[in-house]
Amino acid sequence: MAERNLANELQKHIAEQAKKEHEEAEKKRWDKYLEVCSSTYDKASAYNKLVVGVGYLGFFIFWRNLHTDLALWEKVGSATLLLISAVIYIITEVFTMQQRNSDQAGLNEIFNCPVAEFQQKSDEYHKAINEREVKYRPVWIRVQNITLYFGVAGGAVMLYGFVRILATIA
Repeated sequence: MAERNLANELQKHIAEQAKKEHEEAEKKRWDKYLEVCSSTYDKASAYNKLVVGVGYLGFFIFWRNLHTDLALWEKVGSATLLLISAVIYIITEVFTMQQRNSDQAGLNEIFNCPVAEFQQKSDEYHKAINEREVKYRPVWIRVQNITLYFGVAGGAVMLYGFVRILATIA
């Protein structure tokens, strides 16, 4: 009887240990996923800013050289579409800037906490940042697509005007 209880206890202990190891492995996997997503988000965001900035710059250079020859509807249409794109982009960047400022305030709190709590608070901070970026990633992608749609549409209207002008010259 005692051997049976001992065997049951041992089996129970092994099951608990396996469950604990599984939970730790899942936590590590989830933390790694959040870290990778956060890193990818940061890189994609930086690349997006570069592409959008070059796109707006190109549009305005093209506009500057072409606006006197465009029809009124081409001027108004391309300008309106690009303005919508720019406003959405700026609102998104302001929101992102506010988030980064909030992150900085959280980081300042971590560096001002007692040394004994530093590692735990630092881990919690990074986990919260990563979870937020994973949460907002689908929103960011939708907003990026809407911004690009309006910007490309504005460029297409202006390009149509350019082709129209070239056709009248030829």
